[in-house]
Amino acid sequence: MKSNKAGSRLKEIRQMKGYSQVDLASGICSQSMLSRIEKGETEATTHIYVKLAQKLGVPLHAFFDEGESPVDEGIKWIKEDIRKAVRIDDYQQVQKIINQQRHNPIFNSSPVLKQFLIWHQALCLYYLEDKLEEAKSFIDTALEYTNYSTKRSASDQELSIIVSLAILHAENRAYSESISLLNDVLLLIKDKIGDQNVTLLLRVYYNLAKTFHHTGHYKESIYYANKGLNLSIYKEHFYLAGELYYQLGESLHRLGKQEEALQKLSRAVSVFDMLHLSQYSEIVKIHMDLIKNKHTIPFD
Repeated sequence: MKSNKAGSRLKEIRQMKGYSQVDLASGICSQSMLSRIEKGETEATTHIYVKLAQKLGVPLHAFFDEGESPVDEGIKWIKEDIRKAVRIDDYQQVQKIINQQRHNPIFNSSPVLKQFLIWHQALCLYYLEDKLEEAKSFIDTALEYTNYSTKRSASDQELSIIVSLAILHAENRAYSESISLLNDVLLLIKDKIGDQNVTLLLRVYYNLAKTFHHTGHYKESIYYANKGLNLSIYKEHFYLAGELYYQLGESLHRLGKQEEALQKLSRAVSVFDMLHLSQYSEIVKIHMDLIKNKHTIPFD
């Protein structure tokens, strides 16, 4: 399979992903062969392209599509890789990707992309090094890149950063600050709900449900968990559905509604298993066993 365009796209994607030729070629082909493929000087088999795509974490068609530019696609994949790592609390992987992209001129030339990296560096500072104040300072810096404080409206990315700040407050028992920030975000996005920001709204509903649970306001927690689940089902968008069912079950348990709690927790297990998040489903199963044996589920 010989293609100058495919080789050129391969090179751009490799560079965007932060791989050297030696690193990418390892276990697939020689570095010199990879160099010739990128220059269009030699043919590559479909098998090699499949292996390269798997290692880069991109679909095979990325090397051959004529649509979106490799740079735009590469940026999109890098951002998706970071968000997927955050989804499973793998902040070591987040830090690794940030380190690879820190000096990428494309990220450094765009305030929005630079903001994205600094936002996630803040999360790494908190979750890997327990540096709360430094993480909050990084979040402030990230927001300054797009002049957030002086704008009349906010982007989804800026609002997502505010949600992250709210989560940091909640994890450090500053619950009123967290709820205030989440309500601010809710007001800003209530009139513009589309497919692009369903994920953002689900994050707000889930974190309101979680924070109200921790303050003992179980009915409010149930209200927001149900809001999130209704949106998830309506939009067929199951991001955080497992967590929402889990939170719903936890609050029902605290209100003494054990059978209903078990039903919701069972649904949480099903969603986590469907999404291959077995580490979460195992935790829920432990909590279900506690309820069945008439024990109280401990707070996180």
